Amino acid sequence: VLDNYQEKLSSEIVAFPQHGLLRSNSIELMQEALTKGATIVGGVDPTAVDGDMKKSLEATFSLANQNEAGIDIHLHERGEMGLKTVEYFLSLVENHNLQGKVAISHAFALGDVSGSQKAELFQRLAENQVEIMTSVPITGVIPPVMDLKAAGVKVSVGCDNIFDNWSPYGNGDILER
Repeated sequence: VLDNYQEKLSSEIVAFPQHGLLRSNSIELMQEALTKGATIVGGVDPTAVDGDMKKSLEATFSLANQNEAGIDIHLHERGEMGLKTVEYFLSLVENHNLQGKVAISHAFALGDVSGSQKAELFQRLAENQVEIMTSVPITGVIPPVMDLKAAGVKVSVGCDNIFDNWSPYGNGDILER
């Protein structure tokens, strides 16, 4: 039994456009969720899902600014597409002064960068206090966690999925995996 559970557990509500902010035309629903208690604006693959990286990210940052909310973008995009998204995301963090209030989940594209570009990008992530939330690498894709940590980037591990939820043989416990 936890004597003081307030120190052990915390939670936040994320308004998350599961099928894309623009693609699902959910800006108004996101705004409503934020006015009703959500404290984080979510997003998913602004280029691959929404089809317009700049417009999607700008709308996400606009919602966050209007509601004094944080941001958590789930970025599965790889290669140049994903890296362009990270770069633009960082420019918006800087322009909107949201250092320390933003995260990129999955961030698979960070494993696709090397050399001086990698060093500069990781330094910029650290300077802007962008948290990287990776997941259990079931697909074998994971950002370079140790390199990110060495650069001063806050990295955490989470799970945005329930595994084996349809199976009578699994319990969905990610720690057990």
